[in-house]
Amino acid sequence: MMKFCAGLLLAAAGLLGSPVLAQNAPKQLYNKTVVIHWNESLQQRRPPDTRIFNAQVTAVRTAYVSNAGRVFIRASRSNKSGGRKDETAPDSRAAGTLVFQGNMMVGTSAFEGGARQTRITFDPSFNSCTASVVYGKSGDGPIRWKSWDGNTYETLEANISAVSCSIRDGNAFAEQ
Repeated sequence: MMKFCAGLLLAAAGLLGSPVLAQNAPKQLYNKTVVIHWNESLQQRRPPDTRIFNAQVTAVRTAYVSNAGRVFIRASRSNKSGGRKDETAPDSRAAGTLVFQGNMMVGTSAFEGGARQTRITFDPSFNSCTASVVYGKSGDGPIRWKSWDGNTYETLEANISAVSCSIRDGNAFAEQ
């Protein structure tokens, strides 16, 4: 089972805090939508309850690069057991941040006590991609986040699987 990666927050802060590393969107991605999907098996609890439960979540990050090179991000998560869905508006703070580095797009979502990093690597022609997703903790405590049900949860362990990435022409947000 995948454990949280120590030091992810330092790496993410370095990527986001350094304007030298951040680049504009590659022109090959203009007017394209990039979508990554993954599954999360989470070990969690809802304080003050100390009981631990497992949650199965499907997550999607959609990024549209406009003809002007501006990037819009939408994040959605659905709970497999409860059928609940949480979705952020394009370009909202909750969707996280995004930077380009050569042939990579790196996204970071910060939580209390940790962060999640998504990394998308493009082939030289920017017609296909691969992705990875990693959670990291900033200390000994759990990652805390507020759910769509209004409760605060603590994530004790995360296992990421079935990560996929796709690219298509056009604006996915205009079609909805």
